[in-house]
Amino acid sequence: RCLLATWYFILSVTILAFLKSSIGARVANIDYDLDSWMGSLSSLLKNKKLSEIVIPGTHNSGSYPISIGSRQTGEMLDLSEFTNGGPINPRLLHLIKTVGPGWAKCQELSIVDQLKMGNRYLDLRVFCDEQTGEYYNEHFFIGSNLSDELLHIAQFMEDHVEEVVILDMRSVQNCNDSLVI
Repeated sequence: RCLLATWYFILSVTILAFLKSSIGARVANIDYDLDSWMGSLSSLLKNKKLSEIVIPGTHNSGSYPISIGSRQTGEMLDLSEFTNGGPINPRLLHLIKTVGPGWAKCQELSIVDQLKMGNRYLDLRVFCDEQTGEYYNEHFFIGSNLSDELLHIAQFMEDHVEEVVILDMRSVQNCNDSLVI
């Protein structure tokens, strides 16, 4: 899945480069930076429906800090289907702890850097840590702190008022009925 997300990112950047080279050159010699491409292309985008615009984005956007030693989330710890209810084989647990983070980490760049690279769709998988009461991004392992990321996104939006950022929080795990950040 992460490989597919990487290819989607490459395709999105390629499309932005194409827009810059062909449409921008033909229409109005529009020049723009990736961190403000929507504002720079506003004359082309203003009459478009959202469904008519290619929006570059990232999969598991908050997974960038995941590494060996990152805490596992509950979903990763539920191995009952593999153990038939018995004890977890120590070799399997070691494999999960050493190989799992490399598989779970889908991004190398922070969310702010992803936004600066032109991404406007962020896939945020939310996990509530019952021990601390904090909310995190997760992908089987705890990633970045959600509250911190939302502050960074808000700052980016203040600095780039013509940009639109879509936050997709469809996966919320280990949270009670109310999500308060």
